[in-house]
Amino acid sequence: MEHQRNEAVHYWIRAIILLCFLCFIVYLVKTGTLMYYIAPRMKIYIQLAAVGLFLLSGTQAYLAMQTARKRSAMCDCQCGPPKSIKSNVGIYSLFIFPLLLGFLLPNTIMASNVASIKGMNLTPVRLDAELPKDVPSVAPEEMDSSDSEQHIPMEREAFPEHEHLEEFAEFGKKINELSSVTVSDIGFMEYLTTFSLYADVLTGKKVELTGFVYREPDMAANQFILSRLAVQCCSADATPYGIIVEDAAAATLQKDTWVRVTGTVGKTSYNDLDVVKVDGELIQTVDAPETPYVYPYVDNFNNLLE
Repeated sequence: MEHQRNEAVHYWIRAIILLCFLCFIVYLVKTGTLMYYIAPRMKIYIQLAAVGLFLLSGTQAYLAMQTARKRSAMCDCQCGPPKSIKSNVGIYSLFIFPLLLGFLLPNTIMASNVASIKGMNLTPVRLDAELPKDVPSVAPEEMDSSDSEQHIPMEREAFPEHEHLEEFAEFGKKINELSSVTVSDIGFMEYLTTFSLYADVLTGKKVELTGFVYREPDMAANQFILSRLAVQCCSADATPYGIIVEDAAAATLQKDTWVRVTGTVGKTSYNDLDVVKVDGELIQTVDAPETPYVYPYVDNFNNLLE
């Protein structure tokens, strides 16, 4: 009889813990903060997990009631929970402690705190994106009609299609045709990669980007890094990426302030590394976007410009 009561108590504890995990997921979904922890493509799996938690919680509650009514088939395998109170507290604490952290700690957007720990990934100029060694570099004024058929077209030279980078080359050509480019949250990393690969050609292109302010201790007063956190699956794999912005008003911006920067693409040197930069023309303070992180873009790059 006493054994049955103990079994019922453990079933109820498990049911309550599982139900609390379910409530936490529902809370994140209702408050719109689930995206602080996972990539959008993972949302469906979290929703399915919530259904599983509901079923498991219900099963544990059913077993608790059956055990209390002496209707459950009791076995003599002695495979029940440990009798030691200390052991039980230790086991259940593994589940209760993260739950308490989830409910008690505020849901905040990761920003400079992650960048300072993991290190900022800037947008380096890809020197290997230059013309292949077997492609002659001839200035237009040096070419006559007889030479034109013997050389690769100038656009092809400006955007060499290296292996596995064909999409970026085509995307770079499309960007180069535009008078200005608005870098959206969708495809943010693909835009930065294109600027990196074809920095020489895209220098002077007017752009507009949005991100949070991050600053390294050794940066000049007129510099800051416009940053975003790239997430593959969940917040645990968040990686900070950014592009240097140079503007006279940079020193007045506090870290983690979200800004929209309008300027022109250029190149600079930072820590002995050639990197892409933006010469700021207009910096506006904005609210953090509803989805603060950026994600890999798996669709056709041309759709980013529609």
